[in-house]
Amino acid sequence: MDKVVFITGVFGGIGYATAKCFKSHGWTVLGMDKFNGKDSEAAVDKFFHMDCSRRENVKAAAEYMEKVYGGLDCLVNNAAVQVCESIDDTTEEQWDLVFGSNIRANFLFIKNMHDLLRKTHGNVVNVSSVQKTYRPMRPPKGLFLHLPVLPLWNSQKMESESIRCCPGQSTRIC
Repeated sequence: MDKVVFITGVFGGIGYATAKCFKSHGWTVLGMDKFNGKDSEAAVDKFFHMDCSRRENVKAAAEYMEKVYGGLDCLVNNAAVQVCESIDDTTEEQWDLVFGSNIRANFLFIKNMHDLLRKTHGNVVNVSSVQKTYRPMRPPKGLFLHLPVLPLWNSQKMESESIRCCPGQSTRIC
């Protein structure tokens, strides 16, 4: 049986390229995005048009994976939102959108797909922006607050259950 990967934010630049790479290596690719975009057949075998920060959406995707595939070999948490406004101009709604996509969604996907990953001794890849390490000569207009994707204890706990979690590592697969 094919190896199965689930990629969040699959129609963004990084997500789309990652999906095409996995697909070119023979993986079954499932992906989600809040946007319909690009040539979905070129990148994904199954597409979920959904908001990744909503528990019921993530749970439905996990239930589908359990029913159809029985396990998951790799979860790529890639979906993200960035708001480049000053702190004075950033609204609570914008903050909720950023937190929901960049933090809450990662938690929900790992929580709901944990058992599927355990079955295959799967991998979790948490994609983060270069923005967290890039320091321009002039400070940007906006306030950039960099929150860790997941606390380190989560990675250690998952690795003790034979699920490899790769926060902050850079590995080229294609």
